[in-house]
Amino acid sequence: MLKVIRKSEARERRIAENKSAFNYITKDISPEVSLAVIEGSDFKGEINITEDRIYFVLSGSLILNLNGEEIILYPEDSCLISRGTKYIMSGTFKVITVDQPAHGINKK
Repeated sequence: MLKVIRKSEARERRIAENKSAFNYITKDISPEVSLAVIEGSDFKGEINITEDRIYFVLSGSLILNLNGEEIILYPEDSCLISRGTKYIMSGTFKVITVDQPAHGINKK
């Protein structure tokens, strides 16, 4: 299968006043994996993911706080976070996220 999703076709989802997701590959296209671009501006919020997640930083800095340990990711840095992990995400950033299984597939 080959599926091309153009920027104009990405679904924008407002997560907070200062955080948006642009969903490219969604659970409707592939239940196995999803891909989104997340943009945040002075964002800070708690995250509890139900999928394994990869972050790849495109611009800015993404600050992750896991159990009191602060990790700062800069452009071209990446990390993997296991499903079920709770953390605080903050900063001004533009990141790619890849989730497996696709984001939202485990939600009831």
